[in-house]
Amino acid sequence: MVLASIQGASSISETIGDRLRERAEAAAHLALLDATRDGRDAVRERAFRSLIEQSEVFQVLSDRPGLARVLIAASLAGSTDREDTVRVEAARGLGVVVNRSAWPISEPEILRPGDREECLQALRRLLKDPSPEVRDTASHEMKSFATARGSADFEGKTAILADFRAALSGVDRHVRVVVAAALLTLAGGRDQVAADALLAVLADPEPTADRGFATSELLRHGLGGAAYKALARSGHFDRRDPLVLTDVLACLEELGPEAAPAVPTLEALLDDEDPGVRTGAGRVIVGIEDLQSPRWLAVSIKAVVDEGSPMDWRANSASSVLSADPAALSTAAGELMKQLTSEDPIVRRRAVELLSMIVDVVRPESPKPQSPETPGEGPS
Repeated sequence: MVLASIQGASSISETIGDRLRERAEAAAHLALLDATRDGRDAVRERAFRSLIEQSEVFQVLSDRPGLARVLIAASLAGSTDREDTVRVEAARGLGVVVNRSAWPISEPEILRPGDREECLQALRRLLKDPSPEVRDTASHEMKSFATARGSADFEGKTAILADFRAALSGVDRHVRVVVAAALLTLAGGRDQVAADALLAVLADPEPTADRGFATSELLRHGLGGAAYKALARSGHFDRRDPLVLTDVLACLEELGPEAAPAVPTLEALLDDEDPGVRTGAGRVIVGIEDLQSPRWLAVSIKAVVDEGSPMDWRANSASSVLSADPAALSTAAGELMKQLTSEDPIVRRRAVELLSMIVDVVRPESPKPQSPETPGEGPS
């Protein structure tokens, strides 16, 4: 009887506690919504950021309907705010609504009929926003939308494809690249305009942070061969600009076997004066060649003794050769012994680290003995 009373009291306390928490959360959500309407730009921006951060904490917001409703209302209103930074945050909020597939559409207290479509319309409008930062954020959110949808048909798809094609003529390079990737995704990899926009990034003679992203997207849609041609035929290897070439080599490494025709050209880069170029070329070749092939072995050993190459590349190469053909490292061990006498402390330290990996397995190759002299004769 006493136990039942205690359990009943505990249940009542939990219920009261839950209701108090719900009321506190509701009050906090309303306060946050009010802050997104504040006349001060900085206050509105911080309110939006806080709102979105809270929304991203919960993977499923079915137990936070109040927060969901505030996010939708605030993001729609914020998409037309006069302040650029607020519209950036609103674009992020719209993306949460549009791309949160975990929100059950059947629960009207969370998503009412037309909510997602209205937020999608607002996000599409932001692709044409005067602010480049807003356009950039909107493009990434729309890319997430395209990735989630894939090539399947859905209502309004034709209009969205038209929006993406229009955005390809915009002034923002990065936005064009992201939108091209989204367009290619919705088109199932069969949109030549989008593919050409990404291929143009690969062929760009100037350094660009988007080259790797464009390569990944083309490869994902089975266009690795076209990507290789764009990289190989664009004069990158003739110009030998290290800033561009290291980037191009990273793209070739990602293409893997698709880049096999470039191996003869890459071998010439193994002696380039720039360590980043040497390392990049070696990584591509090793990724293409069969394990233990003469070329794979030669490139890997060359990497181990290259003083200028990154330590992770040298150590990984040593580890790979140890697993495949330990005896082949005897010459490399001899070269590392010589590096112990270098005036550069970093070279000496790295040589010690590499030797510690292989000395228990590999005996350094001794210097070749001189031929015996004839008695009574000195050296000629």
